[in-house]
Amino acid sequence: MSKELVEILNELVSKLGEDCLNNASTHRYVDDYAPKSDAGARRKIKAALKSGIFADFYSAADIAPSASKLSEELFWKEDVASDVALSFAEALGIDVSGFRATAGPASSARRPQAASHGNANANARQSAPAKMPPDFIYVECRPMRLGSKGFYICDHPVTQGEYFRIMGTNPSGSGFSGKDNPVETVSWYDCIEYCNLRSKSEGLEECYSGSGDNVECDFTKNGYRLPTESEWEWAARGGFKSGGFEYAGSDNIDDVAWYRRNLGQTTHPVKQKQPNELGLYDMSGNVWEWCWDWYDGTGIRPPYGSASGSYRIFRGGGWSSNADICSVSYRHYGSPSITHGDLGFRLARSAKD
Repeated sequence: MSKELVEILNELVSKLGEDCLNNASTHRYVDDYAPKSDAGARRKIKAALKSGIFADFYSAADIAPSASKLSEELFWKEDVASDVALSFAEALGIDVSGFRATAGPASSARRPQAASHGNANANARQSAPAKMPPDFIYVECRPMRLGSKGFYICDHPVTQGEYFRIMGTNPSGSGFSGKDNPVETVSWYDCIEYCNLRSKSEGLEECYSGSGDNVECDFTKNGYRLPTESEWEWAARGGFKSGGFEYAGSDNIDDVAWYRRNLGQTTHPVKQKQPNELGLYDMSGNVWEWCWDWYDGTGIRPPYGSASGSYRIFRGGGWSSNADICSVSYRHYGSPSITHGDLGFRLARSAKD
């Protein structure tokens, strides 16, 4: 571990206290340790502690009595660990500018980056090559139906760890916390903002411009975006590999979905059920997934959605849904500003035809 990181973590421990870092329920400590003048920092740290993400990586034995005792193996075992540590440090006013770290045994070389939303460090993130992540699957389609020959879609909904890494917060309910659980309680606008910020952080073109009801999507850009409803349904049905199943990958919902009957009233880590024909997980159940489109009240779905409306589409059903609602054909919609404990999103990217 680099000397700089050891110093940052030592200061972090001294300000927050070892117990605070090791117990997700002790965000009450933040009022004592966070800068009294910075209410935003306290809210940010409380949200992260409440999510349990930090506690997932460090046990009392690992952290005490000093951050210098953290081994390289521990630090590098999960990418998000360093991002969370830096985000905490930055929120507490610790200078992390110019920080660099070299990879330990469990990771290739990379630059850990503060997951703080809208700050100078986030804007100065190092651009990554414009290549497709390994968890994005190419979906071939008919241009007449979807407006292109194909597109890429992520094989899982955005997780809490992935969301926190970019946004610096975790909006998910306290009973649903887990870095591999899908993020929920996000509005359509939150999803659009995440897409643009993640695109920017990886050196990709931002797909979205405008604000409010006037958000526009440039499908020629190479960055992250929400799938259109037509793309989502084509992918959920298995594309050209479709077996014609009622749910995404099976006629037996318990094979592929977490829903009202089998989930226990909470989300579940992604990619634990059987995938569909394209290798996509959780297209039925776990969380509903926002799509790009306006809902126009008809069954006609243009390739890039309706031009206007009052509601945005979400598909797939969630942990609180009955089986029939988790089918690949069921449509639902809501105000783009709403949030629910079973409503998340999945990423897509355009492919060059």
